[in-house]
Amino acid sequence: MNIFNNREIATAIWFAVILCFILLKKEIRKTALSLLKTLFQTKMLMLIFLMMFYTFWIVFFLHKVQYWDVLLFGFSLLG
Repeated sequence: MNIFNNREIATAIWFAVILCFILLKKEIRKTALSLLKTLFQTKMLMLIFLMMFYTFWIVFFLHKVQYWDVLLFGFSLLG
């Protein structure tokens, strides 16, 4: 049984190619490092967690009113 479908495999391959490109170019590597530093600052992390919290509650509400079916994803987080 295959764990990953073709789309997931293709995404992983493209991610690896882009990552290799980033690691090989010095100027891009510096920019990527500063981007990661910015991404993990407290204000950015708070914003990301707030967006995740908001999305969770929207999906939870839509699931409770039987508009969102999480079983279509092959798993159920909400019971």
